[in-house]
Amino acid sequence: MDKKSVSQLALRFVLIIGVVNLFADFTYEGARSVNGAFLASLGASAIVDGFVGGFGELIGYGLRGRCYLAFALACEGSAQHSLVRGTPARCG
Repeated sequence: MDKKSVSQLALRFVLIIGVVNLFADFTYEGARSVNGAFLASLGASAIVDGFVGGFGELIGYGLRGRCYLAFALACEGSAQHSLVRGTPARCG
Protein backbone atom coordinates (compact mmCIF):
# COMPACT_ATOMS: atom_id res chain seq x y z
CA MET A 1 0.00 0.00 0.00
CA ASP A 2 1.24 3.44 -0.80
CA LYS A 3 1.44 6.25 1.72
CA LYS A 4 -1.69 8.05 0.45
CA SER A 5 -3.94 5.00 0.71
CA VAL A 6 -2.66 4.27 4.23
CA SER A 7 -3.46 7.82 5.34
CA GLN A 8 -6.92 7.64 3.74
CA LEU A 9 -7.57 4.33 5.48
CA ALA A 10 -6.45 5.80 8.79
CA LEU A 11 -8.70 8.84 8.33
CA ARG A 12 -11.66 6.63 7.47
CA PHE A 13 -11.02 4.51 10.56
CA VAL A 14 -10.87 7.57 12.83
CA LEU A 15 -14.08 8.98 11.37
CA ILE A 16 -15.93 5.68 11.77
CA ILE A 17 -14.79 5.34 15.38
CA GLY A 18 -15.90 8.93 15.98
CA VAL A 19 -19.40 8.21 14.64
CA VAL A 20 -19.63 5.05 16.76
CA ASN A 21 -18.56 7.06 19.81
CA LEU A 22 -21.18 9.71 19.02
CA PHE A 23 -23.98 7.13 19.02
CA ALA A 24 -22.59 5.49 22.16
CA ASP A 25 -22.68 8.88 23.92
CA PHE A 26 -26.27 9.45 22.76
CA THR A 27 -27.26 6.09 24.20
CA TYR A 28 -25.39 6.56 27.48
CA GLU A 29 -26.59 10.10 28.15
CA GLY A 30 -30.14 9.23 27.11
CA ALA A 31 -30.21 6.30 29.51
CA ARG A 32 -28.80 8.41 32.35
CA SER A 33 -31.43 11.07 31.81
CA VAL A 34 -34.34 8.65 32.39
CA ASN A 35 -32.94 6.95 35.51
CA GLY A 36 -35.04 9.08 37.83
CA ALA A 37 -38.23 8.53 35.85
CA PHE A 38 -37.56 4.79 35.69
CA LEU A 39 -37.06 4.54 39.44
CA ALA A 40 -40.19 6.63 39.99
CA SER A 41 -42.18 4.23 37.80
CA LEU A 42 -41.01 1.45 40.10
CA GLY A 43 -42.41 3.39 43.05
CA ALA A 44 -39.15 4.76 44.45
CA SER A 45 -39.20 8.04 46.35
CA ALA A 46 -36.94 10.98 45.58
CA ILE A 47 -34.70 10.00 48.50
CA VAL A 48 -34.21 6.49 47.13
CA ASP A 49 -33.58 7.91 43.67
CA GLY A 50 -30.93 10.28 45.03
CA PHE A 51 -29.32 7.55 47.10
CA VAL A 52 -29.16 5.08 44.21
CA GLY A 53 -27.71 7.70 41.87
CA GLY A 54 -25.19 8.94 44.42
CA PHE A 55 -24.14 5.44 45.39
CA GLY A 56 -23.64 4.53 41.74
CA GLU A 57 -21.44 7.58 41.25
CA LEU A 58 -19.48 6.69 44.39
CA ILE A 59 -18.84 3.16 43.14
CA GLY A 60 -17.86 4.44 39.69
CA TYR A 61 -15.42 7.01 41.04
CA GLY A 62 -14.06 4.49 43.51
CA LEU A 63 -13.32 1.95 40.79
CA ARG A 64 -11.70 4.56 38.60
CA GLY A 65 -9.73 5.84 41.57
CA ARG A 66 -8.34 2.35 42.19
CA CYS A 67 -7.21 2.10 38.59
CA TYR A 68 -5.61 5.54 38.76
CA LEU A 69 -3.96 4.69 42.06
CA ALA A 70 -2.55 1.42 40.70
CA PHE A 71 -1.30 3.21 37.59
CA ALA A 72 0.31 5.98 39.67
CA LEU A 73 2.00 3.47 41.96
CA ALA A 74 3.29 1.52 38.98
CA CYS A 75 4.61 4.71 37.41
CA GLU A 76 6.24 5.77 40.65
CA GLY A 77 7.92 2.39 41.04
CA SER A 78 9.08 2.51 37.44
CA ALA A 79 10.47 6.02 37.94
CA GLN A 80 12.32 5.02 41.10
CA HIS A 81 13.72 1.93 39.41
CA SER A 82 14.92 4.01 36.48
CA LEU A 83 16.61 6.53 38.78
CA VAL A 84 18.61 3.73 40.37
CA ARG A 85 19.62 2.23 37.03
CA GLY A 86 20.04 5.54 35.21
CA THR A 87 17.58 4.65 32.45
CA PRO A 88 14.59 6.71 31.29
CA ALA A 89 11.27 5.80 32.94
CA ARG A 90 8.53 4.42 30.73
CA CYS A 91 5.03 4.51 32.09
CA GLY A 92 1.80 3.64 30.37
